[in-house]
Amino acid sequence: MTGSTSTVADRARRSHVLSMPSAPVLVLVVLALLAGVLVVAVSAPSAVPSVASDLRQTATVMDQHADTMTADGQRLADQARAVTGTDRDLWVATAQHMISDGTSLRAMAQRLRASASILGDEPTYRANANPTSLVAQAALLRADGQAALDHGRLMIDQAAFMATLARRPGSGITEQDASLMATDATRIIDAGERTLALASRLDADADQLRRGLSR
Repeated sequence: MTGSTSTVADRARRSHVLSMPSAPVLVLVVLALLAGVLVVAVSAPSAVPSVASDLRQTATVMDQHADTMTADGQRLADQARAVTGTDRDLWVATAQHMISDGTSLRAMAQRLRASASILGDEPTYRANANPTSLVAQAALLRADGQAALDHGRLMIDQAAFMATLARRPGSGITEQDASLMATDATRIIDAGERTLALASRLDADADQLRRGLSR
């Protein structure tokens, strides 16, 4: 009887010993999962480049383009006013258009900075993140970017026409002066392409946010 009791007790102890590790293992698994979630939550935003800094950097480039275009336009205007000829007024108007384009680029740069303030560095990780607001900002950028791109291409054609006038005998405007238009037109195109790229990025962020919210 004693032997039988001892055997039952031994079996009970072995069963208890075998069952004990399952609780600590389960706790460790849960802790590991929680740690993984925390790592993802902390590291995910930092992996996304700053939207606001990209917008502001592009705005700075546009301001530089605008400064150059204004200086080029003023130089061409001074040159045109100093000469005589049937094309004089056309050259003056063209120079003033270049200055006006510079002003438009500065305004475009200011709108980019306004978007940067609205969106912040990581718009998809804000507590009030909204795909609709990202799409709306992207639409505004796309409108600006496409308008700049189209106008820049138009100015390329205009620059080619003005270069033809500059080659005429007796022109007071040189081909080198006329080439400023073509160079400045590429600056407008660059501003448009940069802005369109930012719009596409915001659309991609909006898609990412929609997928995250639908889970």
